[in-house]
Amino acid sequence: MSITRIALLVAWLLLLAAVLLPGAHPMQAAGRWLFWILIVAHAIECVLFFSRLRKAPGSLAGHLWNTMLFGIFHIKTLPRG
Repeated sequence: MSITRIALLVAWLLLLAAVLLPGAHPMQAAGRWLFWILIVAHAIECVLFFSRLRKAPGSLAGHLWNTMLFGIFHIKTLPRG
């Protein structure tokens, strides 16, 4: 696993903690907003690149999951065409 993917997984875990843990710290509110913005942005990427994800070898569900986690960093690893 690349350092980019590890860093992104750590970031997702921190954002998920901001969403799930109780508290009213200002940074926690910012983390909640960022979490939902990223969910929407990655969902849009899934829609925009759906045909490329479908044509790529391997599991479509796996590609969708990886796109939700890693976004364009996952899509860049897929073959074009």
